Parts: sequence; structure tokens; C-alpha cells
Amino acid sequence: MFRNWQKLCRKKSIMKNRILPSTSSRVARTGAGFTLIELLLVITILGFIASSSFISLSRFSKQQGINVAYENLKNDLNEAKSKASSQVVKNCANILVGYEVTFNSASTPKTYRLWEVCKTSAGVESVSPVRTTAVSLPSGVSFVGSPSPIRFLTGSGGAQTGGTITLTNNIASQDKSITVYTSGVIK
Repeated sequence: MFRNWQKLCRKKSIMKNRILPSTSSRVARTGAGFTLIELLLVITILGFIASSSFISLSRFSKQQGINVAYENLKNDLNEAKSKASSQVVKNCANILVGYEVTFNSASTPKTYRLWEVCKTSAGVESVSPVRTTAVSLPSGVSFVGSPSPIRFLTGSGGAQTGGTITLTNNIASQDKSITVYTSGVIK
């Protein structure tokens, strides 16, 4: 039908200065952009990737809370052991017995504290904090039960009584334990 129209136009001399669009240029114009469906599909895929990465990041940060608490507590126990074995005196006016880490499971957030333990010549023990504030566990992390205080004795650096401190992450359902042996080994 198109060819018949061209023949008709030639006969009447209408097409002399006029150029009709070819079919190939029409295809080129329509294929240059993206369709709405293609754009929606790409946006949906990007949204899915963003939401799944957010969920992974959220889970990772919750697991990091217990990892940080575990490492900090282990470092503080090693600090108490080191100070006891080297007999570093900070506040003691009399005899340094050692250093002790106590745990407070009743507070919110859960805390622990490092103490310097001294004894008077009459044999009365007293404690003074090594730091002015207690160390707080991250949100969602707590002690399992009420851990007993861990005391490292001067000279040997050994623990008066051993024990296991277990941290739990209530959000990520993850536990980590630190064991202190009477020899002073911390694992």
C-alpha cells in the first residue's frame, strides 16, 4: 500500500522537495531509550539488593557486640593479671593483695569493674577502683548467671579462684566464654 502511495505522489509531483521518514529511522528513534517496565525492573532489583545487604549488616553489627565485649573483658582480665604479677600499686597505702574483677548482673546495662585489693597491717581488706567508671556491656549482651569475682594475687599473677565467665548475646543468640584458671591462664 505504501508503494502505491509513492507512485501516486510521483505522478502528481508532490514528493519533489519532501522526504518521508524511512522505516529504519523510526526503529532507531524508538529503540534509543528504556521502557517503563525495564526501569521498574532495575529499580526493583536494586531495592532487593539494598534490603538484603541492610539485613546482613544488621546481623553483623549484632554479632560484633558480643565480640567486642568478649575482647574487652579478656583484655581487662589480662590487665588485672599483669598489674598483680608486677605489683603495680595505685591507691594502696598498705599491703597490695592483688587485683580483682567483679561483675554486676543486676544493673542495666550489665557491668564489670576492676579493683585494686589492699590489706591493712591488721589484716582488714579494702578495695579501690582502678578506673572511675564501671565497664558496660553493649546493648543485648549480658552475663549468663552471676559470675564470681576473679582475683589475681600479687607476685605470681595466679588467680585465687578460677572460674568461667559466659557472655550471651540475646539478640543474635550467640554465647562466648572466658575461662580463668588458678594458674592465671586466661582462655
